[in-house]
Amino acid sequence: TNTVIATISVGTNPDGIAVTSDGTTVYVANRDDSTISVIDTATNTITDTLTACSSIGQLEMGPSDVYLYGVCSSGIIKIDVSSGSIVSTTTSYYGSSQLMIDTEYSTTRGFALHSILTEFSLSSLSSVDASSTLTGSGVSRMAYDSSRDQIYVTQSADSYVVVLDAATLTEQDIWTGWVDVYGVPTWAGDVVYDASRDYLYLSDLSQTVFKIDPSSGSVVDQVELTGSSSGNSNYTMVMNAAADTLWVAGYQSDMVSRVDLSTFTRTTSISVGEEPDWMVIAE
Repeated sequence: TNTVIATISVGTNPDGIAVTSDGTTVYVANRDDSTISVIDTATNTITDTLTACSSIGQLEMGPSDVYLYGVCSSGIIKIDVSSGSIVSTTTSYYGSSQLMIDTEYSTTRGFALHSILTEFSLSSLSSVDASSTLTGSGVSRMAYDSSRDQIYVTQSADSYVVVLDAATLTEQDIWTGWVDVYGVPTWAGDVVYDASRDYLYLSDLSQTVFKIDPSSGSVVDQVELTGSSSGNSNYTMVMNAAADTLWVAGYQSDMVSRVDLSTFTRTTSISVGEEPDWMVIAE
């Protein structure tokens, strides 16, 4: 129905969000409370509140829903889902902006994105491999391309997408120079890889989402979401492959927009709460 069906009160300054593979439980990081709210999706009620770490941000669910991983001001934590307790922490990846755990890449390793890209063990949180300092500044988000074994990292300040070999974490290419539908140069935001169509979707920090051919880095199509050149800070995206849709959070507009991937057009925009950011699909 494209309507808000429930609003759930959690902690102060909710930030990252993760969902179990069966869609029954959602975890919300409360940055200012250093806690994680546990939500039953059947009843939309909080069933538990976990003690986390200072300035808890993005969350990622590990393989088989056994452990939950989170980014804190001091590094990364690992939480046992069954007990809700922290089982491991590391300060090695201080300043990380994002975690990525992609089971198509590995069920034992993940990535932490900060000034460099670090591959780490999901078991011990120790570093397995690391890139050199990434070209550009303002590291934002990343996505894994299983068909090419590549990782795409957005650099918002310089509007770069840095392409890395996932096996060696070496830079293979740098894409830049996007201009939105109003002729305004863009700042790279989030990035999502669509394996079924072999396209990369890139949000900018104004009002456009680009469809990119990952074999060349060229723009194939683009969709404007706000109807205004004044900007919208379209940032976080999440793809629902089953529904053939891409959801885009408009951080400044307090709206979430849905893009039909078959036609690459915006089909709706929904007013939500203030400054929407992280999103998940609960299937």
